[in-house]
Amino acid sequence: MDTLIRAIVNEEAAIYACDITQMANDAREVHNTWPAATVTLGRTIAGTVLFCAMLKNKQDKLTLSVNGGGPVGTIMAVGNALLQVKGYIVNPHVNIEPSKDGNINIADAVGKNGFITVIRDMGLKEPYIGKTQIETGELAEDLAYYLLKSEQQPSILYLNTWVEQDLTVLKAGGIIVTPMPNCSEKTLSAIEERTCDIKNYALHLLGKSPKHIVTDLFAGLNIKILSEAHPVYQCDCSRERIMEAFMALGVDELFDMVQKDKGAQITCRFCNQEYNFNEQDLNMILRKIMEGRNV
Repeated sequence: MDTLIRAIVNEEAAIYACDITQMANDAREVHNTWPAATVTLGRTIAGTVLFCAMLKNKQDKLTLSVNGGGPVGTIMAVGNALLQVKGYIVNPHVNIEPSKDGNINIADAVGKNGFITVIRDMGLKEPYIGKTQIETGELAEDLAYYLLKSEQQPSILYLNTWVEQDLTVLKAGGIIVTPMPNCSEKTLSAIEERTCDIKNYALHLLGKSPKHIVTDLFAGLNIKILSEAHPVYQCDCSRERIMEAFMALGVDELFDMVQKDKGAQITCRFCNQEYNFNEQDLNMILRKIMEGRNV
């Protein structure tokens, strides 16, 4: 079972750490990803889980979009405060030459000619939209840069996804450490001294849970585990939501669809679920739109 923990150190810095191995494997199976796409999508989902853990209200939602101009194309993940997250990658079948150290070259897969975009929907009239330039293509550094520049929140952020030889995900997860406004120089220095260990989070994850990793990383400091939750890869698409989308198209476009195609087939890009609507279904939606106009 995947896990996310929320913790606080010295009452001055917040910590969010997760193991999303099952979620990354679920995404790999849904999208039939090759290794470069598996790692890229896994890191994006881990980052989204960590960002969602910082949402204030239960109804809040968040969308993370990465488009660096690389061969994997746009990577997107959508989640909520309940840590229900779904992901999507435009090109799941991409081969990338390994880097000099023999690892998957994520920076080349993602690219550096584009932007990180974060949309926070907090139930207000307009969502908050933040956007920053992609600096490295490695995603963790890019998300930390986003937090600093767009939300004025300095942080240490690390993400990784390890792929087995059989292409399954061995481990996936991430960690964010963010100082609070009242954070003292003493606590900041203590955190900075642990930066190298924090960046080895994925190695620690091979043998420990997020809770035990965080406890070990910040041993000697006043570390408190505040809560533990279980994020899931879950798509919220449904036939009813697709029908609502059809109604938003308007009469002319729906009528044209009925006349030319005699129906429609819609595939959810997040879970690949297919929804079929025949001519009678579309005519029923047309009637509902017309009835609404006559109210």
